[in-house]
Amino acid sequence: MVRHEPGRPALKTSGITVKNNSVFDGGKVFHSAAGILVLQSGNNTISHNDVHDFFYTGSLSAGSGTTRPATPPTTSSPENLVHDIGRGLLDDMGGIYMLGNSPGTTVVNNVVHDVHCCHGQGARSGSTSTRAATASS
Repeated sequence: MVRHEPGRPALKTSGITVKNNSVFDGGKVFHSAAGILVLQSGNNTISHNDVHDFFYTGSLSAGSGTTRPATPPTTSSPENLVHDIGRGLLDDMGGIYMLGNSPGTTVVNNVVHDVHCCHGQGARSGSTSTRAATASS
């Protein structure tokens, strides 16, 4: 356990890189497991991954989960392949799901297909997502 001491900056996770991975066949015990999950962390890169065969979202990036921006707020998600997710069991999901206030986040040149649920989408921004740029996804 890390204790925050007055006068010292709080420790924060950032700078995560998830690159060139094949992530598959997940969520068999916990159906709501995402293939790649990054929460309340900034300056991350999720790129060139093949995520498939999950019951829920392929990649989930969440900022603060509120209207306050994550610090630092940017996540880059270029050129991922997300497919065959959902399996018709869960709703409120997407191939790439962004949630929270994360200005500067980019999601570009991804391929998402075969999302199997009633409300599944390719690139999905959650109800509190703001200032995220998506293109060619």
